[in-house]
Amino acid sequence: MRKKIPNTIFIMVLTLILLSSCKRSSSEYIITFDTTTVEGEPITSEIFKDYKITMINIWATWCPPCLAEMPELSILQDELPKGSNLISFCLDAGDDKNSRQRALDYISEFNLKYMSVIPDSNIVNYVNSNVSGIPTTIFVDKDGKIIGDQILGAPRGDIVKGYQKAIEERIDMAK
Repeated sequence: MRKKIPNTIFIMVLTLILLSSCKRSSSEYIITFDTTTVEGEPITSEIFKDYKITMINIWATWCPPCLAEMPELSILQDELPKGSNLISFCLDAGDDKNSRQRALDYISEFNLKYMSVIPDSNIVNYVNSNVSGIPTTIFVDKDGKIIGDQILGAPRGDIVKGYQKAIEERIDMAK
């Protein structure tokens, strides 16, 4: 005859299993970095301080969905809501000269004027712990604190309007 496990023990074990598989909430992170752009210019997370919200698009040169949304990001860069900024983290731009050149080629091809950052160890640690796929977009306030949920992939429908709405919502959340 099978013994029944008391409900409280079962619930405790299940809770421990679920908690052990959970990642820390992205909203607990402060994004900081001290690195260079793909073009080789120094850049730090101090760039956030001049904006209510900075949208950060995380991409790689080998990612077709990342490249597919770039024409819309090119449009968005000229139509950002007031008080916001756009940058990107190119995950593979620091791998080698060829990857960096591919990133520069795409930046030129899509006329991207916003800064594309080569990830330092802080960015790599954040991505490894919190990003399940790319493209992913996150939003940070003037202090680098994650605001709202990340967007995996591009917004549905009109991508530019979707990102504008997401930025405006996060500006309201950051107040």
